[in-house]
Amino acid sequence: MENKIVKIKFNKDQNYRRIHGTGFIGGTTANGELEFDIFEDCHEYPEMLEITFPEGEGGDAVEKKIPENTDITNVNRIQHIGVVLPLSVVPGIIEWLQQKLDDVNKPQNNLK
Repeated sequence: MENKIVKIKFNKDQNYRRIHGTGFIGGTTANGELEFDIFEDCHEYPEMLEITFPEGEGGDAVEKKIPENTDITNVNRIQHIGVVLPLSVVPGIIEWLQQKLDDVNKPQNNLK
């Protein structure tokens, strides 16, 4: 009996993009699939900065946040993308993630 060979060609969707994620939020759908959003937490930034430059040479520019009450301690949670997966693929994803984590945590060879 001959082995069956399957060749897989990778293509990126025209809407493909790389994102930075700091967390996940989700659950299961009514159909029993895993559903989650990948989000990124970042500081809230002011809508605008007004910069005043001193006349002549020397002196420091002064920045004014607009609106002035913008607090850098506020967090903006940006939900980048939603993903829905059949539960049957979740164990494989967990195994793959664990392998990647193990690879990162392996002691590095000291090259001298």
